[in-house]
Amino acid sequence: MELAVDGKKFLEGFSAKLTRRRLKRGVFHSVVDLRAVINRFIEEINANRKPFV
Repeated sequence: MELAVDGKKFLEGFSAKLTRRRLKRGVFHSVVDLRAVINRFIEEINANRKPFV
C-alpha cells in the first residue's frame, strides 16, 4: 500500500510540474504539438534525474 501512495504522490507532482512549466500558458494547434511538448518535458526530466527517495 505504501508503494501505491508514493507512486500517486510522484504522479501528482509530475503532473503539477508539467502543467506549471509547459501547459499552463501553452497554445497547441494539434494533439501532435501537445504530445511533442510533453515528450520534450519528459526528456528534460530524464536528463536531469535525481533519486526518488
